[in-house]
Amino acid sequence: RQVGIPEVFAKRLSWPEPVNQYNVKRLRQAVLNGPHVWPGANYVIDERGNKIDLSKKQAQFRTAMAKQLEKKDASGQCWKVGRHLNDGDYVLVNRQPTLHKASLMAHQVKVNQGQRVIRMHYANCKSYNADFDGDEINVHFPQDQFGRAEAACIVKNDLQYIVPTDGSPIRGLIQDHVIAGVQICQLNRMFSQEEYHELVFLMLSNLTSELGLPNNEILTV
Repeated sequence: RQVGIPEVFAKRLSWPEPVNQYNVKRLRQAVLNGPHVWPGANYVIDERGNKIDLSKKQAQFRTAMAKQLEKKDASGQCWKVGRHLNDGDYVLVNRQPTLHKASLMAHQVKVNQGQRVIRMHYANCKSYNADFDGDEINVHFPQDQFGRAEAACIVKNDLQYIVPTDGSPIRGLIQDHVIAGVQICQLNRMFSQEEYHELVFLMLSNLTSELGLPNNEILTV
């Protein structure tokens, strides 16, 4: 589900996040950090729609901007902060040539500090026809709530298992997944309680209701 993005890329990609009472503390710190410290901000947009580039602004100016983030005009227009790409954001990932629908998928971001490569799980490689021989991957950061919603609910890579042209699967278990599946299903395979809880959590991570688990029992498969 995730894609690893280098910090240097995360500082170049930004999104104009509207300021509200729930995120003002985080966005204020982003403005104080500025464009060169992740997680920071590249620009701010005031309540009148004026865009202020922070790339050449000193710390004193950024401090003054951070104190004004909660200001609104008479119509209720708020400030926006062009903050850096953060962990958990959705990005659109593509590798040319775009041969089918699954060539463009949305992934959740994990920012990797000290690295300069894009990292992804092997299960995504067939969709992008990626074979790690110097492939060029394009990353796009949606710039409004509609784009973010489409990325999370429609384009998300977990929803792109089938090729629309012929219905064949394009994502699935490979390499260590296959080995793990065989080992888990071996006769009389023993699990510790911690291992069992972790497996159940991973399998039912989307479950919203409470789930009762047995305690202090020996479970075998």
